[in-house]
Amino acid sequence: MKDFFKEGNTKHDFLNKYFDPSFNRKKLDDKKKKTIFETYILIDPDKSKFYGFWQFIMLISCLAEFLMIPYVTGCKDIALTTDKNQEIFYYNVSVDFIWLCNIMVCFVTSHRDPVDLVISPNPKTIAISYIK
Repeated sequence: MKDFFKEGNTKHDFLNKYFDPSFNRKKLDDKKKKTIFETYILIDPDKSKFYGFWQFIMLISCLAEFLMIPYVTGCKDIALTTDKNQEIFYYNVSVDFIWLCNIMVCFVTSHRDPVDLVISPNPKTIAISYIK
């Protein structure tokens, strides 16, 4: 077999010589068309620029929470004033909204199967992998 490739033949020549000529065509015909979910909604963390940006937003959100929680907890005067209380309320609502969006982003981010190292485009397997 090494001699076959040393002669300058390619893998396509090998397949045509030793297998059915329609072998490659069968393999191509078995591929499914991508669904709307796979085409427009599914996020591949290895290729997506949005996913990197989203991770940065989540980092900033976590750091802001780490700084804000001790400040609000330690200062009782903040709870008594209405202006500061309203600002903190809007801040908390915005952080809660960011976390809610993060849940949605996680459920549309593809999951890499540790055994096969294949990205799973199925929403059901993605949801099950994040729930585990």
